[in-house]
Amino acid sequence: MMNFDEIKKIAQNCLNCNQPLCVEHCPLHNPIPEVLSLIKEDQIQQAADLLFNNTNASPICSNLCDFNRQCYGNCVLNHKQKAIKFYEVEKYLSQYYKMFGKKMDLRTEKVAVIGAGISGLSVAIDLAIKGYNVTIFEKNSQIGGVLTDTIPPFRFDEEIIEVYQKLLGKLEIVVHYQQEFGQNLLLDDLSIFKYVIMAMGTQSSKKTLENSPYHLDCLEILRRGKKHQLQLSNKTILVIGGGNVAMDVARTLKRAGNIIHIVYRRDILNAPANQNEIKDALKEGIIFDECLAPIRCIYEDDVLKALEVEKMMLVDDPSSKRKTFQKTGEFLTISCEYIVEAIGLNAQYDYLKSKLPTFFNEKGWIIDEGYVKYHNQYILATGDFFSGASNFAKAAAEAKKTIQKMEKLK
Repeated sequence: MMNFDEIKKIAQNCLNCNQPLCVEHCPLHNPIPEVLSLIKEDQIQQAADLLFNNTNASPICSNLCDFNRQCYGNCVLNHKQKAIKFYEVEKYLSQYYKMFGKKMDLRTEKVAVIGAGISGLSVAIDLAIKGYNVTIFEKNSQIGGVLTDTIPPFRFDEEIIEVYQKLLGKLEIVVHYQQEFGQNLLLDDLSIFKYVIMAMGTQSSKKTLENSPYHLDCLEILRRGKKHQLQLSNKTILVIGGGNVAMDVARTLKRAGNIIHIVYRRDILNAPANQNEIKDALKEGIIFDECLAPIRCIYEDDVLKALEVEKMMLVDDPSSKRKTFQKTGEFLTISCEYIVEAIGLNAQYDYLKSKLPTFFNEKGWIIDEGYVKYHNQYILATGDFFSGASNFAKAAAEAKKTIQKMEKLK
């Protein structure tokens, strides 16, 4: 971590733009110029208070945000290679997080938050500060969601979670563990709560290829990797996908001593993963097979031998900064022993659909309003559970919007 003199130098380089692009491209719209101005005046605690009052997710986002596509990458000083490293400022200010969280007068309304990932924690902390009586129900034995369940330790220091654990205690937020919604925690068990906020994230891996013993589940690999229980080495494994989960899976398998190819239908420059993680993957010897889309698996005597892929051609997409792809009709095969699809994650809606069918539209997604009334309660959805898999900053931003919706329901 940088020291104060280094952080102050970053602040002094800020141009304090009238229309700061860093703020515009931050999903949380952090007041970056104002925070930096306070640091220039040595008002560190005030700068931390201003930041944390806008978002309680800074200790996480400063470590995991894709800043190259957000604040840092859109700084007007990029052309001089002097872009403001606000993520370093966030890391520094996060030392003051333990002083955050002054609770207002206690309110009578009880709120249940289902899930203790970044969106669940964000909602719970902000509501508790506002004075609500908040209880969290978490299916695992610890808070953090994917941060403690699947994000590899080489990407995230779990000691940060201890800071959140202490803040929950300070704010008198009760956490019930080993409570899985739809299993041993049902909707009717939550009748004492006026508001129930679903913050369960995306828990299921998307699949396009047929099931096979040679197809590995990406989330299970990450879970086993975190527990040092990954018993797979000296194998040639194809990881399909170009997002952060694909990079995490590839790097986890590579560190276990496997030969890893990432197969992606676009190229590296157009991959959605954090570019720094892609660079790390390349340094670690992971092979990128670009502009290839999976077609089918090839077996010999029921043993996986290869994956047939089709070459893709990249073309400009007027609706996106990323190029899109077109089929070429050219095919080839890549030898492999195992395949992992890391092409995205879905939320698990089955139980909720059975209880609250009006909470979903004709396509099976949660309705745009993001809430529904159930007896005398309001059921709301937030984070990735509502909007679909995204990144940590967007999940925290969605949590802020959910609170605004909730407070209009009174």
